[in-house]
Amino acid sequence: MAGDHNLLKVDPAIERWAHLRENTHLYFGWNKRNVRAAALWMVAVPVGLTILAYKTDVSLLM
Repeated sequence: MAGDHNLLKVDPAIERWAHLRENTHLYFGWNKRNVRAAALWMVAVPVGLTILAYKTDVSLLM
């Protein structure tokens, strides 16, 4: 046991995923799918939450 350095098996799929995850800036490109997702998370979600907050605000009803 003193000289064993590889106690875990390395999964190539996980290693590839980790490499892509760490180097996203090299592999990312804007396309229709990414623009749609960005618009959803940067515009639609905040606007929807703001509308929900105003509709459920009790102090406006009194």
